[in-house]
Formats: sequence, C-alpha cells, structure tokens
Amino acid sequence: MHQRKSTLQKLTVFLFLLLLLALAACTGGAGQPETIDGATATRPVANEAPATPGEGLCPEVPRPALVTNPSGGAEPFLVVMSLDGEVTCEIGIEGPVGNRQVVSAGGSLFYPVMDAAGQTVVLYRIGPDGSSQPLDFTATQAESLGSFIFTVSEDGRKIAWAVVHPGGSTGSLWVADSDGANRSTLLDGIALTVQEVSHYLQPVRFSPDNTMLFYAIQPSRHPAVWTIIRGRYHKLFSVPAAGGAPELIFDCTRQGLFLCIGDFTPDGSAYAYTHIDQSVIHVIGRGGAVLNTLTPPATDYVGMPTFGPTGELAFVSWKLSLEDGVPVPRPGHISLLEAPYTGDMEIVFSADGVANIARWIDESHLAYVQMYGPTGELAIVQVHGEGQPVSYELPGAGNLSAVLR
Repeated sequence: MHQRKSTLQKLTVFLFLLLLLALAACTGGAGQPETIDGATATRPVANEAPATPGEGLCPEVPRPALVTNPSGGAEPFLVVMSLDGEVTCEIGIEGPVGNRQVVSAGGSLFYPVMDAAGQTVVLYRIGPDGSSQPLDFTATQAESLGSFIFTVSEDGRKIAWAVVHPGGSTGSLWVADSDGANRSTLLDGIALTVQEVSHYLQPVRFSPDNTMLFYAIQPSRHPAVWTIIRGRYHKLFSVPAAGGAPELIFDCTRQGLFLCIGDFTPDGSAYAYTHIDQSVIHVIGRGGAVLNTLTPPATDYVGMPTFGPTGELAFVSWKLSLEDGVPVPRPGHISLLEAPYTGDMEIVFSADGVANIARWIDESHLAYVQMYGPTGELAIVQVHGEGQPVSYELPGAGNLSAVLR
C-alpha cells in the first residue's frame, strides 16, 4: 500500500510539472537522444532551423525568432534568438514582466509594466524601429501583474485587456484600437466567483477581421488531481469587438470536465477538446456539429490539441512508463489532422519524452515539452519538409514568450 501511494504521489508531481511546463513553457534539466523508428537522432541539430533574414526588430536574427523572457520575467530585458540559438539580440524594457506576458503582433512587441506604488498596470509597445512607448489608455488599477491579462490582434491594430478587481470577486474587459481610439468596455464587473471558486478573465485572441474577440473564464485554483487537466481553456466565449452580448462557445463543466479546451481556429469556426474519461479528442464545428472524434495511438495521456497557422490540428498522446519510480512518456506521439478535420489523423513524430505541445512556431515547426523524469525542456520538431522529422533543443528558451515572424 505504501508503495502504491508513493507511486501515485510521484505521478501527481510529474503531471503537475508537466502542466506548468506546457502552459508556461518552462524548461530545465538535460535530455536524452530521441529514438525515431528505431534510429537515434542527434541533438541539437542547428542546421535544421529555418534561416530567413529578419527585418524590423532585431533584423540580424533569422525569422521565425523566439522572444524569451529571462529569469521568469524578473529581468528588465527580453532576448530575441534564432531557433538554433546561434544569433541573439537583447531588447531593454521598462520593467520586469510578470507571467511572461509578451505578445508579438504587427511587427511590434507588447508587454505590461506595473507601478507598484499606484497599483496600476499599463501596456508598453516596442515598435519595429525599437522605440518604446506606454499605451496610457490601457492604464488599469490592479493588485498585481497576474490579475491583468491582455491580447493583441494579429495585425497589431486592436488590443483587449482584462483585470480582476480587488477582492477577486469581479472583473472587467476592455477593447481599443492600438492608438487609443474606440476604447470601450465589453464586460463590466462580471461575477468571477462560481460555487466558491475564484476565476479570472483571459482575453485570448481576435478574429482575423478584428470584429470578434474570444475570451475565457478560467479557474484560479486547481484541484489536486492534475491528470484531469488536458486543455488551456475552461469556459470559452466570443463577443463582438464593437460591443454586444457574449456568446458561450463551450463550457467544460457541462461535460463534467476541467480545463479541457485545447484550442480553436482563428475564426472560431472549430474547436477541439479532450475528454479525459474517454481518452479521445472531439473536434467540434459551427453549431456544435461533431466533425471528428480522434482516438490517439496512446491513451495514458492525451492533451493540448493545438491549431496551427494553416489550420492543422496537432496533439500529443503518450504511453506512460515507470523508470526508477519516475513516470516518463515512452513513447510520445505528435499527430496531425488537416482541415476540414473529417479525415484521418497522421502520426508525424514519435520519440521517448514527447510530453505536450507548447505552441506552433510557424507552418512547419512545433515547440513541444520533452520530459525524461521530474524535469523537462523545450524542443522543436519540423513536422513538414523533406527528410525524417528531427527535433532539437531550444537553447536558453526556457521562458519562451512570443515568436517574431
């Protein structure tokens, strides 16, 4: 009995670390060689990274470039680096950035800074020419950087930001043009305490035409059993960016689930969620139509379905192996499903340690979390292109915050 309890505790700790790694993109520790169809690939493989000359911010760094936030946001600078880590560029910022909130949009970088004395958070923008300016119209009373969350449209023209008001029971959501025009309140003082559980507002993204804003209501406290967390969002809504009534897209609690929504397409026409009890991923279209139900190649863990820039859906599944009492994915699989999501999924990469998808880097490259024990690191795999998929580490990118394209 004691041995079973010890194993369960280790499994819980492991999945807790996995969750933090997947959501916050934290890394650490040394990795092992990947095994691909019986062959061993050597890491790092620097020449596998794309090398498109950059322009605008840090033009010497090839695109796509990684924007990293050193020391978990405690340092007043950002580092832009190439995928192989060979070329870097340092950008000074006005103050430490909490929660790694850095957004790349329209060739600019956006990040929040807090005036601790006045308990006010304001967004700053670093333009393509490197100039930095505060966006004073975003100044918001907040108890901490963590209670302030924002997003920026892909073209950099619209900004949405939300705050949890002091006391934590209510929150508000605003939207404006990036020059401060058309500032309006979309949600004002909505209740964020549900059945004695506190929540917060998370503006997620604008639709491609900037007419709609998607936002989530997220639980602030998580249960002790981390295995039920298989997605990024808990309760997902859309609301007209010009103002109007919000529309509920999906609520995990109605399915008896928790943080189950992995992702949704840019226009909101489809979303994917993981059902932990059934070990499947449901892809849902407009009006709630089920487009596909995916049964992964391994079901010990099925998590974080993520839509890419061209609409492809990627997800990880893995078989759990206990080694020296520590659970590790052995093997882990990355699978892809092409739009319109009614076809068959394809396994594009399998390797020991593949634990979860962090984000798409571009149309061909995925950043994923690899685990070989209680620690993990970020790696990149090229899922499209010539030759056998080979992954390589992201050196020094433990705090990956954004991608410059």
